[in-house]
Amino acid sequence: MASKPPVKQHKTSVIRWLRYTIECIALVVFTILMKLLPWAFVWRFGRGLGWFMVRFIPIRKGIVRKNLERAFPDWDTKTVEKAVRGVYAHWGESFISTMKVWTMSDRKVMSLVSSPGFAEYVQAKQAAHQPYILFTGHFGSWEFAGRYMGIIAGGTSAIYRIQRNPLADKFLSWLRNRKQMVLVDSWSKMPAFVKALHEVGNMCVVGDQYKGKDGVTVDFFNLASPSPKGVAVLAYRGMAEIIYVAMHIHRGRYVMDWEPLPFSRPDRIDENYIHDVVSTGLKKLEATIRQYPEQYLWFHKRWRNIDRVEAAARKPASV
Repeated sequence: MASKPPVKQHKTSVIRWLRYTIECIALVVFTILMKLLPWAFVWRFGRGLGWFMVRFIPIRKGIVRKNLERAFPDWDTKTVEKAVRGVYAHWGESFISTMKVWTMSDRKVMSLVSSPGFAEYVQAKQAAHQPYILFTGHFGSWEFAGRYMGIIAGGTSAIYRIQRNPLADKFLSWLRNRKQMVLVDSWSKMPAFVKALHEVGNMCVVGDQYKGKDGVTVDFFNLASPSPKGVAVLAYRGMAEIIYVAMHIHRGRYVMDWEPLPFSRPDRIDENYIHDVVSTGLKKLEATIRQYPEQYLWFHKRWRNIDRVEAAARKPASV
C-alpha cells in the first residue's frame, strides 16, 4: 500500500518495525523465487493466483463489478461477471510479472515485447535531447513498460508512490534503480519532476487516478470525474512532447501501442490547455481499455464523485 504524504516524523514502535522486517524478508524471498522460476511458469502461476483470488479471496470485487457496470452500461450480468473473473486473472499475471521483470535480463525482456518503430522513435528523441513524457494508465503492465523503456532509451524516470513499509520501499526502489529507472516520489514538487525529465530525457506518468478537488474534470467512459493535471503541467513547463503508450499482455508476451499526442502549447498555461491535454490522453486510454477491458485495473474507486452522489441519494430524508 502507498503512503500518505509525510507530515511529521513519528517514532515507529518495535512491533511495527518487526512487522516491516517480516514483510520485507517475505518480499525478498518471493522475488528470489520468481527470479529462479522460468517465465513460462511464472505468468501462468500469476493467472492461477488471480483465479484463486476471485473465487476465495474476492477483495474489492464489488468495486470491480461496479466500475465495469458504469463503464459498460450495455453489458448484461453474465458479461460483467465474466469480465470480473478476467480482471482478477490479469491482475495476478501483472502482479507476478512485476516481481519477475526487475530480475530478468535485458535480452529476455526484449524477446517478450513487440512495439514496431517505438525504439527507433524514442532513441532519436534521446539523441536530439528532446524531452518526452510517456503517458499511460493502470492498464496492461505499466511496470513491464517501464522496464522496457529503461532498456531501449538507456534509462527512464517515473513518478512513484512511497510505500508505507520503508524497508519494502527501499528494496523495490533498489530493484528499479539498478535497471535504469530514476524514481521521483509523487509528493515532490513540479521542479523535481522537470529536473528528472530533463536529466534522463523522458518520464513515465500514470495519469488516470481519481484526483478530487485538485484535479481537472474530464469525461472517462462518458462519466465526468476529476483527473490529475500533472501530465499537462509537466509537458508545458518541461517543453516536452507527450507520447501515449499502453502495454497489453497476450499469454506471457507483450505488445506496446504508442502514439504521439497532438496538443497546442499556449503562451501561458490555462485550464483550457490542461483540460484538452488530459482529455486527449484519457480518450486514447479509454479506446485501448475498450479493446482489452479485462486488462485495466478496475480495483480503484475511479468515480468517487458519483459514489458520493449515489450515497447521498440513498440516505433517508430528515424529517
